[in-house]
Amino acid sequence: MAVAIRSMKVQSAQWLAIGLTPLTILLLLLHAEHYNIRLQIPAAHFILCAGISSLGAALALIVGLVAHRVRDVRILLLSLAFFAAAGFSVVHGLFTSDVLVKFPSPGRGWTHVVGFGLAATLLVASGFDLPDRMKGTLLRGRRTCYVCLFALIVAAIWVVLRLPDPRLGGDALAANYGSPYLRALAMWGIPAGTIGLLAVALHRNIQDYRLAQLPLQGAIVSGLLLLIVGQIGLAASPVWHLSWWLYHVLVFFGFVTILLGVVAQLGRGTTLADSFQALFAQGTMEKLERSYNDVIIALITSVEARDPYTQGHSARVSLLATLIGEEMRLSPERLRILHQAALLHDVGKIGVRDAILHKPDRLSDDEYSIIKDHPRKGEMVLRRIPALAPMLGGVRSHHERWDGRGYPDGLRGESIPLEGRIIAVADVFDALTSGRPYRPARSFDETTVEIRKGAGSAFDPRIAEAFERVLPVYQAQLQRSPHLASEAWTD
Repeated sequence: MAVAIRSMKVQSAQWLAIGLTPLTILLLLLHAEHYNIRLQIPAAHFILCAGISSLGAALALIVGLVAHRVRDVRILLLSLAFFAAAGFSVVHGLFTSDVLVKFPSPGRGWTHVVGFGLAATLLVASGFDLPDRMKGTLLRGRRTCYVCLFALIVAAIWVVLRLPDPRLGGDALAANYGSPYLRALAMWGIPAGTIGLLAVALHRNIQDYRLAQLPLQGAIVSGLLLLIVGQIGLAASPVWHLSWWLYHVLVFFGFVTILLGVVAQLGRGTTLADSFQALFAQGTMEKLERSYNDVIIALITSVEARDPYTQGHSARVSLLATLIGEEMRLSPERLRILHQAALLHDVGKIGVRDAILHKPDRLSDDEYSIIKDHPRKGEMVLRRIPALAPMLGGVRSHHERWDGRGYPDGLRGESIPLEGRIIAVADVFDALTSGRPYRPARSFDETTVEIRKGAGSAFDPRIAEAFERVLPVYQAQLQRSPHLASEAWTD
């Protein structure tokens, strides 16, 4: 996960720059009014809104086609969100004064406020796992959903045409067509709600990106950051001033960024359907992950309840193995497999008699041969759970040796699964630093020397080196989690 963590840090820095740069510019313009000059160029506004509408329409069409094909209500809602943003942008740009219409239309400004508020609501809704009954209703009536949204856009046109009075400016509109409360709602309430909803969607996509790291997810996060800053600009900026123009530019590039994310995702060889379904797979994955974790915890608890001398052993081995995997730059998916395999590496001891597990003296040769069979038995137990299949190699091979003198299969060198090689180091380290009735616990320093001596014979040399590099981090983790600490640490 070291590569994944470094990659995530770089990506986070990029997101920080994407969000803070326009926000800083916006705040400077709002604070230094002499720089926030007025530029009333209706034609430029019309072109910019046309670009926003085109990009939004393209995204709505792409996602809508996917929604029709895969019949996924979450993708349907995402399509409706883009459709809302695009449709209201059409109205916003279409009635730009002195371009296609020759009269000011104060109601035009409300269309972007309402349009993006609706789009943000649909975007957040797409992230929820709706009840099955509601899903069925929406999917059966998906055409009705588009018709209703289109009707709202037509209604927005009607509102704009109802307010053509050339004497009314932006502020005058609220003053003449509503109470101060309505004015406050229009100027701050709806944009604030939109920003809040976009922030919820932003948080969810960041969490999903941390796990899957899909280009489309990363692009959506970047696009949402631009849209959030844009909404701040919309609420705080006087019409036609530079800060107001910045809002339109940010919305435009927010859509461009998301569209580029679609292209990047397709560049990975995935289909449109797979790309958008992957966006929402994380929620399902998390549910499955929780159910798998329940199974894992139950298995570990069963093992450790029968062998009191291994209390916390599986968790410590998993922690150390994962740190080693991070240092070796394993992918997030490979790290997940390593983490779970390390947790389950001793599950085969479920089949070992209590008399052997609890024996206070050294084991006889026959007893030791029974213990040596626990990797194979562990694989047999886990093989019955298809979801745990990726962990089988690590569980079966964690007692193999680099020189081929391990068990149960006598594998040598690179033929030993990587997870097994990593768990082997972590397992031996924790076993030696934990006391047994027949021997005291060794210190971390003594055990580190033993691991170093075993590099090239018992252990993969690269893994032994990675182990030494992460040992200080492991010690710090134990200090923060004293319930995991072995005797070598507590003593």
